[in-house]
Amino acid sequence: MRIRIRKPSRFHMDMTFLVLSNTLWPLGYSMYIGYFPLYIEKLGGTKLTISILASIPFFMGLLAVLGGYLADRMDRKTLLLFGWAVTVPAPLIWAFADHWHWLLIGQLLYSLTSVCIPALTLYVFDYKSPQDKMLPYSLVNVGGIAGSILAPSIGASILAAYNIKSLFLTVFVIYVLSTMCLLFMTKQVPEKIPVKTEQDGFKYIFKELREEKLLGEMLFLSLLLFCMNIAEPYLSVYLSEHIFMSVQMIGTAFTCLFIGASLLTWLFGKSTTKYKPQLIILIGVIIFLAGMVAIISTLNPTVVYIGFFARGVNRALLFFVQGVLVSRLKTRNKGLVLSVFVSLRNIFVGAAAYPGAFLYGIHPIAPFVSEGALLVIWLVLFYTYMSILKKKNMRYTL
Repeated sequence: MRIRIRKPSRFHMDMTFLVLSNTLWPLGYSMYIGYFPLYIEKLGGTKLTISILASIPFFMGLLAVLGGYLADRMDRKTLLLFGWAVTVPAPLIWAFADHWHWLLIGQLLYSLTSVCIPALTLYVFDYKSPQDKMLPYSLVNVGGIAGSILAPSIGASILAAYNIKSLFLTVFVIYVLSTMCLLFMTKQVPEKIPVKTEQDGFKYIFKELREEKLLGEMLFLSLLLFCMNIAEPYLSVYLSEHIFMSVQMIGTAFTCLFIGASLLTWLFGKSTTKYKPQLIILIGVIIFLAGMVAIISTLNPTVVYIGFFARGVNRALLFFVQGVLVSRLKTRNKGLVLSVFVSLRNIFVGAAAYPGAFLYGIHPIAPFVSEGALLVIWLVLFYTYMSILKKKNMRYTL
């Protein structure tokens, strides 16, 4: 009896390469990001410096507008290659830095990757294949977060055995491998390249968003991510200065965070066919609040690890809400509309670092408490907004 091995489809091969690339890159990123604030302080930076460097990638996220325009008009694979390759030199700059100013230069270069954000999402959702796209999209993001799971502990081991220079050189090699995976993917030029008409441009896009009631939802979702990221840049500083954790223990905490993010991203993506998005968001917020209480209520490392696991939901929701919006877009300028949300989201997340610095100066737990208080207010406002839309029988995405 002959066993016939079924050749994988081009769709599955391309998604495999994309998942692999999107697993390796966060692997490198997560090896150092938990220790980056400590490195900033070591090179003469302050809490405000941490805020500035942490916010740069998000403010540079405005490049997603350019990326959205290009993603509607050119090969998405080329955009992805640029977005990946431009990050490669950054860890080399950081490895040989002797002042935090060099970290700033590397961060600016690294942040140019924002131009490929719309292309990554659209490459999955616009692929010519009959399969449901939400699950592959979730798997791509799960791969990214899964690559981060062991990365903090690996980074801690390299720091303990060698030094920060060796850590960044390792990240450099991983970024190169991640970029090479994209070379094997199929090109994807938009099926219908928009011809410039009076319906192009931001004036029409914003009019369309208002009519579809998407602009209000984008604003609410961006505010949600703002509330969940006030304490984010100071997590490792908090663990070091307040919980008195070693580098290895900080690595374990971030590993727990990425495990939670990976599991919840997969669960949220799988649940979209069974539950309404607003219910999934509510569950995510409750999980986040529980994690916040666990982190600030004790010095017990085990409880703090559980809190970090729950905190991973902020990353899961970031991917989830973006996927839900894109899957329901009907406009011909998907890339440009997506870039509006990405830019709006990034501005809010980047801005969250600054009140976080002020609040941390008052007390280390103040940023966490403010996240909890603002999330409760956000829930009240969000569900009030949704109920108004329902009463008026107006269309809404969530």
